[in-house]
Parts: sequence; structure tokens; C-alpha cells
Amino acid sequence: FPSHDIDLIKFRDRKFDWFYIAVDAHETFIRPTYNSNAPFEFVNDDAKTALQFLSNIDEVCLILWTSMWEDDVELLEEWLASHNIYFQEFNQNQYEESTEYANFDSKFYFSLLLDDKAGFDPSVDWKTVIREFSSVTVAR
Repeated sequence: FPSHDIDLIKFRDRKFDWFYIAVDAHETFIRPTYNSNAPFEFVNDDAKTALQFLSNIDEVCLILWTSMWEDDVELLEEWLASHNIYFQEFNQNQYEESTEYANFDSKFYFSLLLDDKAGFDPSVDWKTVIREFSSVTVAR
């Protein structure tokens, strides 16, 4: 996880409304169950804390990026809401449209991807997320 200051001013200058964070579910913030009837469980306390923290930053838009079926996503969103965690989008970013330089029709725009398959290690990286975003907190 690269350590650098999160420069939200740059995103405002580029006319982005938010810092978009796409977050995979399984093995990133919840444990895989391989059973749609199994209860959800955070991979660790840091995942829960970080997502609660990010849910309260006005400048952050959380995008749930997962291959879960929509019925399961609805259950997940209800469970997350009971923990004060809120995603604004599901597998899309309706807020950023294609430009003359980028086509966001088939690949949506995000500023940061948190996914175990992209190298995110939840055992250490959730602490880094909290540290890096701690300077930009503005409660919703």
C-alpha cells in the first residue's frame, strides 16, 4: 500500500465531487463463506473501523465492487448499515461520466481500489487506510 498524502484538493481542482474508493467484499472486509445463508463477518476489527471511518468523510464515495448476487448485496448492505457503514454505489460510478479522454461506460472511474486480488492485505492495510485518511475527516 503506497504511503502518501491523500490530496483531495487535487480532485476538487479536477472537478471530481468525491474521492472514489472501490472496495471488494470477500477477503477484503468480510470473510468468504461459500454459503449464501451464512452470516457476514468482518475479516478483522480494523476493516470495520476503517469502513465506519470512511463512511463519515464527506469527500469519500464508497463503491461496493463485488461479484455477489444482488439479493446477497441487499443483505450485506443491511448488515453494514447496522454497523454504520454505507456504500453509495454498487459496481458502478454513476457520478463520473465519460470524457473526451476516458470512456467510463465499461470501466467506471475510481480513485483507489481496495481488493485482495489487487494486493490489498487486510491484516495491515486497513490501518494504513485509517492513517492516510485521518487528515481529511469531515463528519457527514
